Amino acid sequence: MAEVTINSKKFHNLKQGISIQKTLEKLDLDIKYSPFLTLKNNQFSSFQDKVCKDCNIKLFENFSAYPAKAYLNTAILIISFLQKTEFPKFSIKIQHSVSDGVYGEFKDQEGHRQNKIQQLKDTFQNVVSRNLPIIPEVIPRTDAIHYFEQNKRQDTAKLLQFCSQDFITLYTLEGHKFWTPFPVAPSTGMISIYEIMSYKNGFLLRTPSTGDHSSLKEFIDQDKLFQVFKEFIRWGEILDLNSIYDINKAIIDNKISDIIKISEALHERKIAHISERIADENKKLIFISGPSSSGKTTFAKRLSIQLRAMGYKSIPISLDDYFKDRDELRKEQGDNMNFEVLEALDIKLLNDHLRKMLECEKLSIPTYNFKSGEKIMNSREINPDDETFIILEGIHGINPNLTPQISPEHKFKIYVSALTHLNFNHFNRISTHDMRLIRRVVRDARYRNYTADETIKLWKNVVDGEKKYIFKYQGNADIMFNSALVYETSVLKNEAMKFLKAIPPTNESFPIANRLVNILSYYLPVYQNEIPPTSIIREFIGGSSFSF
Repeated sequence: MAEVTINSKKFHNLKQGISIQKTLEKLDLDIKYSPFLTLKNNQFSSFQDKVCKDCNIKLFENFSAYPAKAYLNTAILIISFLQKTEFPKFSIKIQHSVSDGVYGEFKDQEGHRQNKIQQLKDTFQNVVSRNLPIIPEVIPRTDAIHYFEQNKRQDTAKLLQFCSQDFITLYTLEGHKFWTPFPVAPSTGMISIYEIMSYKNGFLLRTPSTGDHSSLKEFIDQDKLFQVFKEFIRWGEILDLNSIYDINKAIIDNKISDIIKISEALHERKIAHISERIADENKKLIFISGPSSSGKTTFAKRLSIQLRAMGYKSIPISLDDYFKDRDELRKEQGDNMNFEVLEALDIKLLNDHLRKMLECEKLSIPTYNFKSGEKIMNSREINPDDETFIILEGIHGINPNLTPQISPEHKFKIYVSALTHLNFNHFNRISTHDMRLIRRVVRDARYRNYTADETIKLWKNVVDGEKKYIFKYQGNADIMFNSALVYETSVLKNEAMKFLKAIPPTNESFPIANRLVNILSYYLPVYQNEIPPTSIIREFIGGSSFSF
């Protein structure tokens, strides 16, 4: 018998070896909780995991980000199951996220796409209605590789080949085992709210977003974002770089040097193209927006260089320099200050300065000191003229509420985000959200004197701010730039692991840190010596020739 702690309350003489789900059913607790994911000993876990001696269970009260991730992961696992059982002659690939869902294609099918999508809908609903249990099992990595090789699922076998973990968690559905990067719901019947719809050359799988698992958000087509992903997927196919295994194999085969050079050349080519368009449209205020850790600052500086190379003057300005002083924010927000909200900026001062810039007035602008939390006034003098472009970067750059006093005819809007096209295997994509968090952990430790624990604890505010102030405006951008570099996670790995592993297992940030460590365990490391000093990734790892 076991003593188990559930939401800080101890229960004695509970039977070991039965699932957390069945244990909770027997206890009949008067607690509302999200039934898709739990924490067992401070690690994300399935409700099908077994109760063990002295284990600690924590339940999620709401359908927050990680239960929502488990929900989507389960829906993807069902698609993976259907490919194995219903579509064995076709290759289905889940490629990337878009429009509150994930986009997939039948890769080996030339015609009858609509018929296949309808068949996918019908069989998916059948699996949901049968409410099949999904059972986790921890097995040696070598056994997992052997299983996937025997079952002709080379994409997953190859993924596990370079993983540094000795044991792997697989999930069994009707005798078939599957690998996923995150725990799944205890049974298929729990995925009752979803939509599979025809989209572009494939389909969208949509599941509930955070907050409410009983409904789907209204569909909003994100065509611009889709086209950016499509471009990079096409580039990855040309270079045969579509998965973590592909980048690991390139490292082993000593091809990473060329990949770094090609990746950087692609970035430079795109930035040059954007600068040419800006010059043609002659809009003097260039606003660069995007979520946290997208590399907006380096992009802005490189864009400035391209414009200067074309014979124009350019003045880069960080919107961070217009933050209100920390003492002023504390008075407005209390001790839990949130720098991600629009109201953290001194909008009145910014608009006053922008009007003067458009009128070619000489003026002094501030610089923000993050260590002291103060805006240093009159620290930088600028003198714009008719041949000058003002480049402003920050997460709120394309939010119309940032510059209510400036006419749209003066604004050129650029959306920057790190949209990786690499996937774990055919069904499990690498979250751009996770890649940005890894970037931020490394950058904050290097430049902002934050521990990984502090960065993770602040991340929810970051994400909430992005949803409120950034993502809904991305469609307003005149152009989008993908700042992801195919090799970057391999470069970030060693430093990120060092900072993340410093978080103790009892810390509330540990589940997220441990999940990121698990993701990084699938990558081989790449060292920094070949990365040029102007690379966007230098903004995070150090060694940039730009000053920040």
